[in-house]
Amino acid sequence: MAKTTASKSSKSKKAAAQVTEDGQYPIYDASASRDSFKKGDVLFFSKVRNWLDKGALVEAYGTVVNTGLFANEVPYLEVSFDHSEVKKLNKVDLGKDKRKFLLEVK
Repeated sequence: MAKTTASKSSKSKKAAAQVTEDGQYPIYDASASRDSFKKGDVLFFSKVRNWLDKGALVEAYGTVVNTGLFANEVPYLEVSFDHSEVKKLNKVDLGKDKRKFLLEVK
C-alpha cells in the first residue's frame, strides 16, 4: 500500500481594504500586507506631520507613487500629498516632498 500525504498550501491572507466613513478611499494601516496598496491608490492618513506648520499632526489624503523594500525585507509605500486629486481633498498644504510609510508593522 502506497503512503499518501496531504499538505495544506499556506497562502498569505490579503488584508481587506478598509474604507473611510464616506466610503471612498482606503485608510493607511501600517500592519497591512505589502500587496494591499498599489501605485496610484489614494489613501487616507489619520496622522501626518505638517512640516510647514511646526510639525503639527493633521489628517490628509495621499497618492501612492511607489512601493518598495528597505534592505530587501521591510515593505514601504512612497506617498505624495501634492497630486492635484489629493490637493483638493486636503485641508492643508503638506508640501511637495514624498514620504515613506512602512507596511507589515507588528
